[in-house]
Amino acid sequence: MADLVLLKQRLVNIESVNEITEAMQIINTIMIGRSQKLMNYRKKIQPYFDRLLFTIDQDIVSKHKTSKKEWIIIFFSEKGFVSSFNQQLMPYLIKHKHHQNLIIVGDKGRLFCEKLGIKYKYFFNAPKKIPHESIIEPIYDILKADGFPWNTKIIINKYSNMFKQQPGEIDFFPQFENVYKTANTNTDLDKITLYEAIISKFVRDRLYYFFIQNFTGETASKLLMMKNAVENSEKLKETLAKEIYKARQTKITQELSEVISSYKVLQSREEK
Repeated sequence: MADLVLLKQRLVNIESVNEITEAMQIINTIMIGRSQKLMNYRKKIQPYFDRLLFTIDQDIVSKHKTSKKEWIIIFFSEKGFVSSFNQQLMPYLIKHKHHQNLIIVGDKGRLFCEKLGIKYKYFFNAPKKIPHESIIEPIYDILKADGFPWNTKIIINKYSNMFKQQPGEIDFFPQFENVYKTANTNTDLDKITLYEAIISKFVRDRLYYFFIQNFTGETASKLLMMKNAVENSEKLKETLAKEIYKARQTKITQELSEVISSYKVLQSREEK
């Protein structure tokens, strides 16, 4: 039987860790609530940007579609324990390990690349809190310098709910069927200037949406890990409480046995 003092110390340690984990769980619950609202809002307005992009002069759009340049952007988590969040993306990273234009987002992705000897073109940190729109600027500038190449791919854990992140490879510019008619809009801007304004807005908002989605998924994975940690610590506390009870009873029984034995020895001496 383990020493009673050690068991009590273990229980104190577990309770301390449990308190910290519960506090972190509350913070992450608040953060994921806010990021979910922001993500859902962005998801609703995205179709309007899609429509703007695909109703302008398709001859201008076609020039960008023929671009041979291709970027692949892979979103990993920044730090911490996030269950299988990063492992789910590994097959996609290995699939594109020889790609010339690989952009890694998230410190965990950078570490994976270093361990596997995978070369990437650029690395950027994932957000540690709900991302501001300015976070997209470095990647936006890279895509802009190449004329926003249509072949850009996004690899990300698509956020479904707190319990499910579905990894996948997504076209940055969705491949729509020809369902939109070109809009002949009266404007003081020429078609190219109008296109540049629309595609700039499209790319900015789509990039931002992916950053939000990645942050929401990462936070959800952390929250699930904390939830499991709290549940496991509660079970461990119950187990330790039982062990402490048994150890205490054993110690009491042992002390009583020693007292009784001593009493019997003294009694037998008195009788002699």
